[in-house]
Amino acid sequence: MKKIYILIFLLVVFFEANCQPKFVKYQSFDEYKMQGIKDKRIKYPCVYIKENGDTMFVRKSYDKNIITYTKKQDYWYAKLRIEERSTFTDRYRVCERFIYNDTIIDFVYIQKNNGKTFDYDIYVHTKVDCLHLKLSVTDIDNSADLFKQIKIIINNYKDFFSLYSSKEHQLRFYEYYLKYVDKNILTIYEVNEQGRTCVASKKMNNLGEFDNKGKIAWWY
Repeated sequence: MKKIYILIFLLVVFFEANCQPKFVKYQSFDEYKMQGIKDKRIKYPCVYIKENGDTMFVRKSYDKNIITYTKKQDYWYAKLRIEERSTFTDRYRVCERFIYNDTIIDFVYIQKNNGKTFDYDIYVHTKVDCLHLKLSVTDIDNSADLFKQIKIIINNYKDFFSLYSSKEHQLRFYEYYLKYVDKNILTIYEVNEQGRTCVASKKMNNLGEFDNKGKIAWWY
């Protein structure tokens, strides 16, 4: 009888293991549309994607960390810890990412080990441009619906923010960038009152724009 129980247990474990969603290899990940990008011949680097109901797991082939996206009503959500060099050991940078309507919204801040947060930024990414909003400490109410607050700020940003100027001290400001892709070259232009200025040009690898290596504005 004991052997029968063991056999049944092993069969259940085997069945569950084979029924669980598995990681599938893709050439890259289109984060705007939340779907893998296929290729006839997948080259390194690549990504591994696993879908399980309202959750999606994505891992870059050179990175052991897994990004977990969760479906929340009409948007996808992920919370990332940004790896960066810092002289401070009591704090780290966090990115809360909201994805909807082919748009990626990054709410970025510094969090101390005691839970206190400060230094707020919002980045609104599309495939053709990026809007950066520098917030003051009073712009976010941590007790309210964060996504709803952020959408209100973005939809009315010109009423609250002025264009960045190096000649002024600004508690709030915005910056606007255009993105151009020519084959595997990404070029970024900053747009201001003087026109537009090329701030960076970078050769992308097989992951394309998804290869941000944990950084927010990875073209810098």
